[in-house]
Amino acid sequence: MLLTNLYDSPDTADLLYTNDVEALVGIFEEFLRDLSADEPLRLQLLHLLENFLRTYPDTVTLRPLLSARLGPLLLTISQETGPGGDIATHILEDNTVVFDDV
Repeated sequence: MLLTNLYDSPDTADLLYTNDVEALVGIFEEFLRDLSADEPLRLQLLHLLENFLRTYPDTVTLRPLLSARLGPLLLTISQETGPGGDIATHILEDNTVVFDDV
């Protein structure tokens, strides 16, 4: 996935415009909601989301959007057993400023 490479480095993480990032959040939301736990694409998206949150320079400004649209999904996924649940738990724990109301 091209976006995975984009968000692997802080040097390239801010190349997208805010509107593009908002569209990306919508894509995360749709796929994480619709894909089943055993689909490999879901794990790839969770890894991409983890990279995005780690390297995007301004997640605090996006906090309301991220928290409202992705927080409940991540909370649900975190309760699953397996790698997806582990990744979602890790995302929530590492981004408490963003997901503090979930």
